[in-house]
Amino acid sequence: MQGNWSQLDWLKGDGPRPVPPPDAPRPTKESERSYTFAYRPHAGMLVLAVLFFGAGALFMRHLAVTNDRGLVINGIITLGVGGAKIFYWSLAGVCAAFVVAGIFFGIPQIFIPRNVILEPDAITVPGWGLSKKHYRIPWKEIEAVVRSSHQKYVFVRIIHGGRKYAINSGMLPSNSDMETIERYIAIQMAKLMPVPAAR
Repeated sequence: MQGNWSQLDWLKGDGPRPVPPPDAPRPTKESERSYTFAYRPHAGMLVLAVLFFGAGALFMRHLAVTNDRGLVINGIITLGVGGAKIFYWSLAGVCAAFVVAGIFFGIPQIFIPRNVILEPDAITVPGWGLSKKHYRIPWKEIEAVVRSSHQKYVFVRIIHGGRKYAINSGMLPSNSDMETIERYIAIQMAKLMPVPAAR
């Protein structure tokens, strides 16, 4: 998959589209079909994350309330008793913020019907956050496609009309679904490359 994607580096910037290399992705029967992928957080992972950060918030609060000694961080930063309390309270606040975000921002997304739809003439991507909107973007109107990854997650950003529309592999049912999406995008965009003139 990485090899196919590397052939589309021109998508990351402006400028004329070059002649496709001989080994560029070619149209297949797969690229003529339509696909629909559910796009929502994984309920189990989200609930576990809320519980984890909730426990972290309670633990850090306990340390802040009961602390009576200083703290050395990584052998570099030394804090007194007051500084250690502030540090623990800060961590408790950060954990609590993740819990609040998960409850009011993450969990509701589980119940919002959203999909990524691949069609021979366009791709449909959902809006960001709690939005129920979907945006159908013709392949020929896409200005650029940018791929990035962090740990096991892959992010594909489609630029259209100066706006970015993101697809996060963590919101898809499985990693293989993102591979299908990437391959489909590569093939459809390769179709738009000019065919070299015969000599």
